Amino acid sequence: MVAEVATVAREPVARVLARPALQRILQGSDAAPARANAFLEEMRMIRFPRLALARERLRQEIARLGLPAQVSVAVPRSLESDELRIVLRVRGASELEDSIAALTNGIAGLRRIIGLLGGDEF
Repeated sequence: MVAEVATVAREPVARVLARPALQRILQGSDAAPARANAFLEEMRMIRFPRLALARERLRQEIARLGLPAQVSVAVPRSLESDELRIVLRVRGASELEDSIAALTNGIAGLRRIIGLLGGDEF
């Protein structure tokens, strides 16, 4: 992926690796697996900027829903499909009712997210 970015950007690999965001990751104090994951994620953002923008837009739309903690909304990591996943984690009838009410109140936002996943506005 580094070689691809270097080719597309017409830069030497060393210059790609010298980018500040990558250097922060490479020189960070996190465990090696966490740094490797962060490095790959940053490389994806550099290599596929439109994908990064789309993911950020979806993240903002999901946050805007203001759903309670027991409700999670997730989109495919690489946006390879238009599937939206909604998970409820409830411990009682009142949490269930609150979660369903929150989803119902956020239906317009959920429709917008599904539209974005389907390619609308991107």
